[in-house]
Amino acid sequence: MAGAALAVVLPLGEYQKDKLLNLGQNRFTIRPQAGVVHTRGPWSAELTGSVSLYTDNHDFLVSHKREQDALFALQAHAIYTPPGGWWVSLSAAYDWGGESTIDGIAKGDHREDFLYGLATGFALGPQSSLQLAYVANRTQTELGADTDYLALGCSIRF
Repeated sequence: MAGAALAVVLPLGEYQKDKLLNLGQNRFTIRPQAGVVHTRGPWSAELTGSVSLYTDNHDFLVSHKREQDALFALQAHAIYTPPGGWWVSLSAAYDWGGESTIDGIAKGDHREDFLYGLATGFALGPQSSLQLAYVANRTQTELGADTDYLALGCSIRF
């Protein structure tokens, strides 16, 4: 099975053009993605590719122009779903690109990250579930930080 999606991030949130750090980005992000999934018995394998495209911010630090190259990402997931309402997945992802320029001057902030994770979950009832996940990010450049996350989540469907 194959699928495609398009996500658009609107330039919402407070943006103060005289501040370097802002909650808002003052630009659109457009992210098309395509993926395939193959299921055999209780096993599923997924592969997804995406690209994040950014519009320019013409009000960066008052009157400067910030541009950003496309950020590419590739994700792979192996999911095991046996009978009984639970599942476990192993995932890996790689992203690269996204270098920015300000007034045409490259900032040297090209990104490359390798992410991996393990997640499990089970149904609490017909409309709710509980999930536990570990996700690690390992930067492949001098920019960024290596991180580890542990997440616990509950989903309720209406």
